[in-house]
Amino acid sequence: MNDWRNPWNGYGGPPPTRGQSYDDVPYPSLSRFSQSSSQNRQPPPSVIPGRLVNTPDEIRAQEIPMDGTLSLFPQRDLTCIHAYQWATDHVETVRYVPEIRQQKGSGITQADTDELKSALFDRLDKIEVTLTQLAAASTVGNGQKPNKKEEKASG
Repeated sequence: MNDWRNPWNGYGGPPPTRGQSYDDVPYPSLSRFSQSSSQNRQPPPSVIPGRLVNTPDEIRAQEIPMDGTLSLFPQRDLTCIHAYQWATDHVETVRYVPEIRQQKGSGITQADTDELKSALFDRLDKIEVTLTQLAAASTVGNGQKPNKKEEKASG
């Protein structure tokens, strides 16, 4: 006889009423279980085998999968990462050292910046004076009067 409380052992509903047998009561449909489990099934999350180590001597061969997948073992101080992978007859090892980019100061002080600005403005002033002199010499040398636009610009 089936136990009505165990849905996987025959009939999964309440016991039949008087005058009814287990054969008269229909089984529940299992199609909802098979559809929902196949539709909602997600692939397992990808995990890289490995763990934090203090030294590479702590890594045991049993911790490296024999299916050829890569195992990563970062050092606790994050100075490097040890990568291990089984080849056909041996374990291949690679050590990755992170590139450390330090932002160095430019070495230019505020006094240097001020000195550079003043030198730049002095050169620009000299260029402006030279251009003004050339423009004046070209108009006077030809004996022509400067245009009204040039007068406004210089005046």
